[in-house]
Amino acid sequence: MQELMYAIKKALDLWSEDYGRLEDGDEFTLIFNNGVLVTSYEGNTVKFKFIGTTYSLKESIDIFPQE
Repeated sequence: MQELMYAIKKALDLWSEDYGRLEDGDEFTLIFNNGVLVTSYEGNTVKFKFIGTTYSLKESIDIFPQE
């Protein structure tokens, strides 16, 4: 349970550093070596979902703006 809380805190800290507070409709992922944490915020509720099986594709798609 301690590792789950660490992952959630880390995700929220990283988001906060870049974007501040979560706003309705925000959604992002935190990628670990062995899984992914999906964080979303809708209707004053923060939701977390851990996914243990991941695939990695080192390609870009043109639906997101270039950084």
